[in-house]
Amino acid sequence: MKTSKATIIKPNGSLTAMNSQDLQMELTQSLKQPHTESLLLDMENIDFLDSAGLMSLVRVLQLAIGLGKNFSLCALSPSVRIIFEVTQLEKSFTIFQDVKSYQSSLNTTLSLDEYLVA
Repeated sequence: MKTSKATIIKPNGSLTAMNSQDLQMELTQSLKQPHTESLLLDMENIDFLDSAGLMSLVRVLQLAIGLGKNFSLCALSPSVRIIFEVTQLEKSFTIFQDVKSYQSSLNTTLSLDEYLVA
């Protein structure tokens, strides 16, 4: 069984123009770590997402694709999920119900390097 090295980041509050660049920078730094193969943004505690926050996530996804790494989301609140559906970005992102679903999908032993609460 393969071991996958994953990083999970769990921010709190809103993801807006006020803080989206900070989170984008944190996610970018995590993706650029050589030991990180997969990055999960646990959005359980995100209660609001604006267009700037959404664009930050799209930029991180583009970077992940360019680096040949995985960037996924999980635990979207109903209001945040609607934003992804209306913009049709749920087709671009891999979105999991929760962290456990993400771990199961890897079909590997998960070596969790970090679990950060931003």
